[in-house]
Amino acid sequence: MAQPSTSLSPPTFNGEQYHIWAIKMKTFLRGQGLWQYVEEDRQPPVLGSNPTLNQIRLHDEEATKSPRALSHIHAVVTEQVFTRIMAYESAKEAWDKLKEEFGGSDTTKGMQVLNLRREIEMLKMQESETVKEYVDRLMNVVNKIRLMGEEMTDKRIVEKVLVSLPERFESKISSLEDSEDLTQITLTDLVYALQAQEQKRLLRQEHSSEGAMVAEFKGKLGQGGSKRPAGEKKGKERMGNQWNKPTRGKEFPPCAHCKEKGHSEKSGCTNHMIANLEDFVNLDKSYHSKVKVGNGEFVAVKGRGDIAVQTKSVIKLIPNVLYVPSLSHNLLSVRQMMERKYALHFQDQFCTILDSERNELMKVRMMGKSFPIRLNKP
Repeated sequence: MAQPSTSLSPPTFNGEQYHIWAIKMKTFLRGQGLWQYVEEDRQPPVLGSNPTLNQIRLHDEEATKSPRALSHIHAVVTEQVFTRIMAYESAKEAWDKLKEEFGGSDTTKGMQVLNLRREIEMLKMQESETVKEYVDRLMNVVNKIRLMGEEMTDKRIVEKVLVSLPERFESKISSLEDSEDLTQITLTDLVYALQAQEQKRLLRQEHSSEGAMVAEFKGKLGQGGSKRPAGEKKGKERMGNQWNKPTRGKEFPPCAHCKEKGHSEKSGCTNHMIANLEDFVNLDKSYHSKVKVGNGEFVAVKGRGDIAVQTKSVIKLIPNVLYVPSLSHNLLSVRQMMERKYALHFQDQFCTILDSERNELMKVRMMGKSFPIRLNKP
């Protein structure tokens, strides 16, 4: 649907997006004082005997309004649409024909509204989505319903958002229930509150990512020996020597993930972790554990399985992935990827992941200080 050339021009209609055009056109006709002649097919009053000059002038002005409204409708439709209404002599007849032709019958509109309401009922926020992305997706459907003249209150939208949020927002919802009446909260206030919670969580995860990276580099330095580049300070040398010393104390059995000794399974040995259950092609839900992330917190593992990722050229199966629903972003282990001969290239705010044959699998943009990955399912 074309945009009006000026603020005073009516919107052009080419046969698409009728409901949006109808709202804009109705507003334009109201501004011109002509909408009642379209809505009611209003006719000027009959002149009485011996009318005054002022009565004749008012009568003539009224008599021209219905044709003016019709001329506006003729002027804003394309030639293809004009042929559908050119036989009608009143603005109301032309408007009703356009509504019937492009807006659908009451039965058709009722079915469309029903399908959209079902779509809303099925909507749920994905683990990889932000609050804004989910609310935008929800409001896109809500606005389609409202365009068809059906009522969709903000209260109903707030209720839908609250019942379709993932588990990581439960504490925030409980806090809102304790602090204010959720039946009175506006959608805007709810979104602001959820985004604040989301931002705090993202900041915590950024710190966690930094801690995980440091731990990863420590492991690499420890395996690489005590050599250091020329020019490094002795303090760093002492630190490197400490990493090379054998750890005293408890001897752990081989880890269930990386098959190596020297740490417990709960220490977070950088395994692939996915938050969305739907990403798994198969999952062993009987597997339960806990892993410790970089900020020192333990998160629950509620399964282990395989995921399939659609890359640019092929479908890749990633095995031994942990299901951790409390995460807000999927985490791929650098160590696991390097063990499978993958390569990671960091440049210009992007991380490019290459397979063993140096084919590009995916390219991830940096957000904050981490690289959150959205999986492209086959």
